[in-house]
Amino acid sequence: MGNYRQDVKVKYGDFEFPVPTPFISKTFSNNYVGGDVFSTVVNISLEGRIALLPLREDNAGNDYLKLSQKRDEIAQAFAGALRKNYQDFSVIGHGTEFHLKNCTVESLSFSDSNYSGFVDYSISIVGYKSDKDFYLNNYGVVDPVDSWNYSEDGTGVVSVTHTISASGYNTDGTNNKLNAFLKAKAFVDSRKGVSLKVNQALNKNVHPNSALILNSQNETVDRLGGSYSITEAYSFATNESSQTTGEEANLPKMQTAKILLTYDISIDEQQGGNFINMTLTGNVQGDKDSQTTWSEIKRDFKNRNFYDLINKAYKRHIKGTGGTRTGGSTNLDLNRDPVSFSISPNEDSRTISFSIIYDNNQLFNNAKIKNGSSYFDYNVAFSHDNVTDIITVNCSGIIATRGALEKINRDNLILLDLMLANNSKLIRDEAQAMYNKMFPTRTQYVLAPRPLSISVSKDDFNGEITYEASFSDKDFPENSSLRDCDYSISVVPAMQQYTSVPSCLRNGHYLIYDLKLKNSRELVEVVTSAIADDRSETSFNNSETEVILINDYLKDSFLDGESKRLDGQNKVENKDVSSITYSRSFSQEKSVNTLELNRLDT
Repeated sequence: MGNYRQDVKVKYGDFEFPVPTPFISKTFSNNYVGGDVFSTVVNISLEGRIALLPLREDNAGNDYLKLSQKRDEIAQAFAGALRKNYQDFSVIGHGTEFHLKNCTVESLSFSDSNYSGFVDYSISIVGYKSDKDFYLNNYGVVDPVDSWNYSEDGTGVVSVTHTISASGYNTDGTNNKLNAFLKAKAFVDSRKGVSLKVNQALNKNVHPNSALILNSQNETVDRLGGSYSITEAYSFATNESSQTTGEEANLPKMQTAKILLTYDISIDEQQGGNFINMTLTGNVQGDKDSQTTWSEIKRDFKNRNFYDLINKAYKRHIKGTGGTRTGGSTNLDLNRDPVSFSISPNEDSRTISFSIIYDNNQLFNNAKIKNGSSYFDYNVAFSHDNVTDIITVNCSGIIATRGALEKINRDNLILLDLMLANNSKLIRDEAQAMYNKMFPTRTQYVLAPRPLSISVSKDDFNGEITYEASFSDKDFPENSSLRDCDYSISVVPAMQQYTSVPSCLRNGHYLIYDLKLKNSRELVEVVTSAIADDRSETSFNNSETEVILINDYLKDSFLDGESKRLDGQNKVENKDVSSITYSRSFSQEKSVNTLELNRLDT
């Protein structure tokens, strides 16, 4: 069999195209990343014909069988799924030399034919030019994406989305998808972060002094397809707050270093309601970069002055623009103690979510009896005994505190201790002030320094303490250790005595005789009762001594006769309630008082 001279050789891998040599066309298309040519795609189209050549072929035999055999050779070289990919393509001859490495076969087709003389075929091959360092500097990837998207929602926060993706191109000449995946991952990893960011000139303040805050990072892995992508979500604050005036001037910075504050403020001002409620909700977002620690994020949260932030918004609300609003609240500041405070920390996402409610209820600030975030909410009632002319003042109410239940119960007890100190002096002073306003003419009277009664009840489940105390303006011993003291004096005076003698002459008749006594014994009973200042043994003993002294003082005031005699003595003690009752009865010789009734004759 003779040989035709073939000056042009076309090869794909180890396969050399038979004569006649196929026609070859090339098209080039560029891929761009960041405005620069990243890679050049080369599309090779081969249009050929399988023919039986008389000088090269033995014409004996069936044309169909010979053409089928040539067709199968081409099919075996270019078909067979992916194992025929990543071969080198070359064209050499007639002063032309063209090489394209690591090509992939896109398509192979044969024309309809009766297999008599010739069969046409078409082959499409794709590769990448290597003159742009495709395999070195460009990692050997196709379909590269590196995009930056900016959005600003009018809240002073700009959201930034950075998307990087690529499909790797296999360069080891085998069907090794891991090779392609590693190239795609290397490309994506090289462009992560903000070092290659694209600035958006339309934003008011694209990149302030503080860096972009990485909120989240999502990756998509396709090892079988040899592709890899990462989507990074960033955010940063503009400096709009620095341009405001009035109540909104000098607002707290939304962003410090690598931590960003975002928040919303809502106002609840109900028709007919007593107070205005202001709700502050938001997040403190730390950069998910490993250099920003969770401790730094927590410290940033603790150092934020949320009250100042929401109070400025409240002032703007009640004053209106330029302070011209009429009919607004007279409370120019919110209460510093929030109605509620809740946080949701998430260390994994580097966020602290919070919700705080403030109101303009100034009772916590202006209350007369208060401590910290606790105050005594009370009512004062008066009762007047017209017989004894004694006025009793009753003060009753609840202790209110804001915060968590544990804090409420703790702070309630602190204020209660202050109210009970020095015989409830805080409550007594307030009762005295109300007494002076209600009875301005009774300037000669003051309330006793010790309450008549005290009642305290606790409800730890609801965080409430109920307190009630009574004071009166009845007589009380000065500089006494007694909580309460009463006394009574009973006197049976020395009176002239008369006796009756029955008549011996007439039944039912009596004669009355005046005994004409000059002296008679008078009976005096002195009873003193008191309650000790407290239930200690020392206080009880001191009270007992003071009760006896008071009884002696009263006895000496009424026993001024002759032949004084102690007829009886009794002392009753109840240490459970620290009460003491001491009574004594006396008699004495005194001049008889004669009561004369003169009846005029008619």
